[in-house]
Amino acid sequence: MNILRDIRFVFRLLIKYPGSSALAIMVLGFGLAASITIFTLINGIFWSSPNIGDGRHLVSIEWRNDKRIPAFIPLFNLPEYGRAEQLVQSLSDTAAYRLTNTALYYPDSDLTTKRYRHAMVTADFFKLVSVPPLLGRVFSKEDILRDAEHAVVISYSLWQQYFLGLPEAIGKTILLNGVAHTVVGVMPQGFHFPLNQQCWTVIRDYAASIKPISAEQIAAMAKKRPKLKRTLEARYFRRLHVIGALKPGYSLTRASADLNAVAKYLINQFPESGKDRGRISATMYNASLLGSQLISILTMLSVTAVLVFIIACANVSSLLMLRIARRRKELAIRKTLGAGRAHIVLQVLLEGFLLALGGLLVGLLLYASCSKFVWAWLQQSFSDIPYWWHMQLDWLVYLFAIGVVLLSTILSSALPAWRAVSKQTDTVLKDDTVTATGLFIGRVAKGMVAIQFACATVLLVMASMMILVMHYLKDWDLNYKPEQILTVRLQLNSTAGLPTEESVIQFLDSVSTQLKAMPGIDSVGFASNRAGVMQNRRKFDIAADENRPRKKSRYTSVNIVGADFFSVFDMRPAWGRLFSDSDTASAEPVAIVNRHFVDTYFYGENPVGQHIRSYFRSIRREGGRAASQATPWMKIVGVVPNIQRKLLPGQKPVAHAEIYIPVRQFAFRTTSLLLRAGGDVTRWIEPARRTIHRQSPKLAPTSEFKTVHDVLSENDDRTLTLTTIVIALGGIALLIAAAGLYGLISFTTLLQRREFGIRSALGAGCAGIIGLMLRRAAWLLLVGLLLGTAVTLTMSDLLKQNLNAIRFPVELPSHFMGITIVIVIGLIAFMIPALRAIRVPPVEALRVD
Repeated sequence: MNILRDIRFVFRLLIKYPGSSALAIMVLGFGLAASITIFTLINGIFWSSPNIGDGRHLVSIEWRNDKRIPAFIPLFNLPEYGRAEQLVQSLSDTAAYRLTNTALYYPDSDLTTKRYRHAMVTADFFKLVSVPPLLGRVFSKEDILRDAEHAVVISYSLWQQYFLGLPEAIGKTILLNGVAHTVVGVMPQGFHFPLNQQCWTVIRDYAASIKPISAEQIAAMAKKRPKLKRTLEARYFRRLHVIGALKPGYSLTRASADLNAVAKYLINQFPESGKDRGRISATMYNASLLGSQLISILTMLSVTAVLVFIIACANVSSLLMLRIARRRKELAIRKTLGAGRAHIVLQVLLEGFLLALGGLLVGLLLYASCSKFVWAWLQQSFSDIPYWWHMQLDWLVYLFAIGVVLLSTILSSALPAWRAVSKQTDTVLKDDTVTATGLFIGRVAKGMVAIQFACATVLLVMASMMILVMHYLKDWDLNYKPEQILTVRLQLNSTAGLPTEESVIQFLDSVSTQLKAMPGIDSVGFASNRAGVMQNRRKFDIAADENRPRKKSRYTSVNIVGADFFSVFDMRPAWGRLFSDSDTASAEPVAIVNRHFVDTYFYGENPVGQHIRSYFRSIRREGGRAASQATPWMKIVGVVPNIQRKLLPGQKPVAHAEIYIPVRQFAFRTTSLLLRAGGDVTRWIEPARRTIHRQSPKLAPTSEFKTVHDVLSENDDRTLTLTTIVIALGGIALLIAAAGLYGLISFTTLLQRREFGIRSALGAGCAGIIGLMLRRAAWLLLVGLLLGTAVTLTMSDLLKQNLNAIRFPVELPSHFMGITIVIVIGLIAFMIPALRAIRVPPVEALRVD
């Protein structure tokens, strides 16, 4: 037996049938690349973990409530953590932290103030993670004392950015939210635990805060000192994430039993902390970040990847079976001439192995490029990806895929090859075995094609659903160009150097005046709602309906805006007027409403002159005194067009109803700067940043500079990302299934040429032959569609539960679209070889090979 001779022989066979060989290789390559890409993504997210804790199992500890109360808070407060730390026996070390964003200002640098991800941690935080600082030190017990100097540990990137990587950074003073902190340490490059943090400060007064204090005690203290209430709540009831390292020999189940005993003690010790708390659970830290929704989405992606992989393997298997079925006479003749059964089977297995090897090489090359593209795309769509998540090739996953591919191709080759050489030679050489009644292998291949179309139906219905979702989410129907409006979020408080309402108004006027003076900027405005268009829900009243009984309160969006806000969006009043500089705190309170508000609450009639009021908790009136919950009655002075996105199917105008209030009458501490300019509006980011810095050096934007288009899109990015992945998988599955049907019909047509020739010679017309083949293909499609529809009903429900954007009917249209596409593509794949078969003359079809 010469293996090299067998390889050359197999290569000649592959070249002899180049179409089916290339088809098998490409189908297997595309299916393998798609499935491995998804598996690698899921592995890099679900099974990854931060490289900390000296290899110990890091767990997240949270309160649980089995009643599924929506407002339930699973986090700890400081007194609870202090007691739990002393009582837990299953954890070797524990730590607590709170995530926030902080404004960093370094006076000795020419960099503008920026916000960074910040973690407030307990003193034992860095002991738990077991990562020593690159420079300086970490926190000690002395840093938590009330009279201790404020200390901060910074990341490697901040060290390079602000201190140019110089060791003299230790001991320097920076301002975090306006408070001076001394840099005491620099963490190594790549360390950003717990999520993507850039700086860490210690929770002060931790030892003193262990003493229990109730809400009633805080309220009693607040009567004497009103400002003390917020301080006490922040100190004693600050919500903290708690993490710990499992002791050797402890499992999650054993640790949870230990924590439940601690939970009972804490519930009795701190009854006011949370009446709905029932138990404490421990979960692996990375798993705790995923959440049930993301886990469901990853599970669904896993199912789709498995379906694509099954379709590819089944397709290649059916093609191999049909190739061997075509060589039955050749194998029988070789057996008659003395070739051994083992040698014949080995050659057939070698053919399947080479096809599988070609598919693996194509799949690996496609995976190498697809994985980089998918990961870069996800990083752009998801801004809060933990720093240890990755998308790198896991050799265990790849070896598993290789094993499954090789096993399926070898079995697909071995079964028909052994069946062919085990039959009697004279039986195989009979001409009548090439008719439809003799195609055992064809029947097996038909079953595989039916399975392929069942999987393709599932993926295509989900892909059709995603296409409809994408269509609805992309169709905004706006009257302005959101890509030409730049926006950034600002927090105008005393930390930013703006302690009074007058200073806030002065800041807004100064920034607006300076920016509008720059050539190229068309308009500048401010709005309390994010980007000026994102909405909220606030309770409101209409004076005309005050004495009318209502079953429930009314809610609408309320936006506190500057006078130039409407010019940014090129809004002209349909009735009445816009705000002016005369609408100050001393003038009559006024408001403007949009058309959705008028259509909903005034039935399309002119509301100018009517009075409304809204409810706030943070509005401050003149003199700096806190206002009551309800605003004064405001006179409606104008009606403006809608600037929100197009209503989704099923939505009512009330969803986008909005009230506008002038900022000069109700100064709001959180606002969005809006800047409209022609051309590339992003070129104004740095001038706007410098202008804000000059007016308030301690002020750092709470968001990045973005266009209104990007803000409107970012809420849909996750949905659209998943949408695109499912659509891509559905398209790949459909193409593979169509290729399988095409290959099946082509080979069976070729095998049945003699039968078709006999039918033609006996008077059967082309329509009759095509009808015969159509009935066979229709059964394959019907079986596949029935199986696929049954699975789709479950998958579509799971998909709708995990996509918050789906609040409108897409199920029936998506089922119709998906099934129609499968039928059309299946019939096209059938008709091409069928039309080729009826063009063969009967004399040629009846010729004996």
